[in-house]
Amino acid sequence: MPYSIGSVLNTTPADPGWTVTVTSPSSGDPTACPVVCWATVVVGHDAIGQMRTEVQAAFVLDREIWTVHGLNQVIETVYRLNAPGSL
Repeated sequence: MPYSIGSVLNTTPADPGWTVTVTSPSSGDPTACPVVCWATVVVGHDAIGQMRTEVQAAFVLDREIWTVHGLNQVIETVYRLNAPGSL
């Protein structure tokens, strides 16, 4: 079954303390967003149609859950993944 690019195939909970810092492309202001889970995201297909996937953080921004791939489909943003205690 073919999955479209950006599809989330599965998730697993994230340990507390992980964040993603998202920097607004218009204002340059950074926002620390809590990571709620790790998601396997379809990022492409190879020449024979096999999926290419990445594990990405799923985080809360403006009361919605996003992956980096999903957010970049809406706005081109700069992000940084932060381990617990690294801020």
